[in-house]
Amino acid sequence: MLVIDQAPHDWLFPSTSAMVHHGGAGTTAALASRRPQVVEWGDACGVQDLPDRRGDPMAGRHRT
Repeated sequence: MLVIDQAPHDWLFPSTSAMVHHGGAGTTAALASRRPQVVEWGDACGVQDLPDRRGDPMAGRHRT
């Protein structure tokens, strides 16, 4: 696990096998990476349900 504050999406996402993020502006880039993801619904407004709306097969799973 790598915990970081910031990184360019085009550099970071291709090197991941999965990701956990806050559901902010990078959500569309995360979806485009086609990696499994868990969105921690924190401070984001509006895009936090984008994986659900786009039919992401991982959306809605494993939430606690």
